[in-house]
Amino acid sequence: MKNLHTNPYIHKEEDKLVNSITGEKLLCGERIFEIIDFIKQPKQYNELEAEFEDIAGDLENIVKILVDKSYIVLNDDYKNAVIKITPH
Repeated sequence: MKNLHTNPYIHKEEDKLVNSITGEKLLCGERIFEIIDFIKQPKQYNELEAEFEDIAGDLENIVKILVDKSYIVLNDDYKNAVIKITPH
């Protein structure tokens, strides 16, 4: 079972999610902000599905994108969420 948690280095800026470490910004709609807020306290994936059943068909892809971009941490893997940073 997947455990999901909002990356603690993420914050909202108007209509964007911002990664404080990388500076990356992601333009988001209200439902994405609701997902991010919902998992500020770690939740199981099935809890997320129950809360957002109206977008269940898209939820898996949304979560995958947010995990790939390190906006969501999967299974307490904070190390990989931070390691994805590319130094310049």
